[in-house]
Amino acid sequence: MSHEQGRLPKLVASRREFLKTAAGAAAGAAFANGLLAVGSESPPGAPASGVTKLSEHVFVFHGPINVGIVRDGDRALLIDCGDGRVAQALPELGIKSVAQVVFTHHHRDQACGAGAWVDSGAKIGVPEAERELFADPASYWNNDGNIWRVYASFRPHHLTLTEPVRVDETYADGQVIRFGAATIRVIGTPGHTNGAVSYLVEADGRRVVFCGD
Repeated sequence: MSHEQGRLPKLVASRREFLKTAAGAAAGAAFANGLLAVGSESPPGAPASGVTKLSEHVFVFHGPINVGIVRDGDRALLIDCGDGRVAQALPELGIKSVAQVVFTHHHRDQACGAGAWVDSGAKIGVPEAERELFADPASYWNNDGNIWRVYASFRPHHLTLTEPVRVDETYADGQVIRFGAATIRVIGTPGHTNGAVSYLVEADGRRVVFCGD
């Protein structure tokens, strides 16, 4: 596919703080060697609510947010899920089920469709430092220190989930997830949220970072 046909650019804008951290500095050096970073916002020229193929086993769904798709035969691992409409694109890729969903951070735009995947039996993985913001968001909202009018919190998160999501696994910096032909390394990238992580997917001779916002 040519650039004129909407090919994903070599480097996509990611979290502003990403390159300000030690992990970001290392990733910055890797960018020069062909590493691709995929953030939440769709790049110019991306197909509206469509799919970009990055390699035989790695895709990006362009919906309300970018959703990473790692394929293993007729099953998939999703990186973030947005509002869930990525499900409409999976059959065209030959995917019949989602085995696992991993999240970069706890905001609603990344995870408001998670309930459907939980109900379908998918395993849910989240950043270790944000486990309670997925499993028990009420504890956040019921804490007066997190209300905007109080300003007791350095960074009140108005996009925190309002409904709990079952958590099966938590991930910290340096952990490795293996899924089919892909090796997925967890990189701690706090900034957009305090416990956010990015996922470095290595498959088919390519290295792609899914970094949320």
